Amino acid sequence: MNAYYLKFSKGHSGSESRIGGQPTLLPSEKPWTEVENDVWGFLLQIAVQGLIHELPEIAYIQLYQSVFEGDDPCPEAILIGQNSKINEELNVLTSARVGNWDITLEKKEEPDEVPKPAMSPAYIEIFSSKIGGLDPYEKDGYTFLAQIGEEGDLNFGGMMCSIYIDPYGEIITELN
Repeated sequence: MNAYYLKFSKGHSGSESRIGGQPTLLPSEKPWTEVENDVWGFLLQIAVQGLIHELPEIAYIQLYQSVFEGDDPCPEAILIGQNSKINEELNVLTSARVGNWDITLEKKEEPDEVPKPAMSPAYIEIFSSKIGGLDPYEKDGYTFLAQIGEEGDLNFGGMMCSIYIDPYGEIITELN
């Protein structure tokens, strides 16, 4: 199965996938209330159109995280459709804790099962930051979309951020 490994480089040089800056497109819905718009800051976006078989109409996965120091580090993930509104005003609240980083994707073939033995190079590699591929946590009933580690100024409390579609069709994030 194919996975797209994330590679991070400091600075913005035009990559659609990036940490920091402003999102390209705006969410049509947010998983928080209007009152909380001053809590959730844009963290990153990854261009995924055509990469995730289950989501052909999705242009980006965006992550938003609380802008307040000491809050729960688990971000909220939002799927951004290809026909979403362009961010023309460039006034989305952003996280001041991250700098600007470009993300490039490297396509790799992954095994269909978690490699054995544990801690082998093949086992360790499936825990890399990536879009698609094998879910190293093997969550039954969930569709694995991505996992992102603490690279490029990201802080998830020392954990890996995993993104799934749950059995009810909702996007969820969890820290592993």
